[in-house]
Amino acid sequence: MKKKLIKISRIREEHDMLHGIRNSIEQRLNVSHSSAFTEEIMDKVDLIIEISTEMGIDIAKHGFDGVVKTNLYRAKQSRRE
Repeated sequence: MKKKLIKISRIREEHDMLHGIRNSIEQRLNVSHSSAFTEEIMDKVDLIIEISTEMGIDIAKHGFDGVVKTNLYRAKQSRRE
């Protein structure tokens, strides 16, 4: 049960980070662009979030999550370099 609570806590943290990044993008766009332009871009950001979430569910369902985790780790490492 404790492991499940830790996983739920981690998911909540990631959810909060994702929405923080989303809100940051929206605020930055609002500074320099019209509300119509900002809304158009934010709709695309929301679509990316939705498709990524669905893709993550499918990846886990079909057992490819280990490969994806490895590739994500590599991508993060290369951005840091």
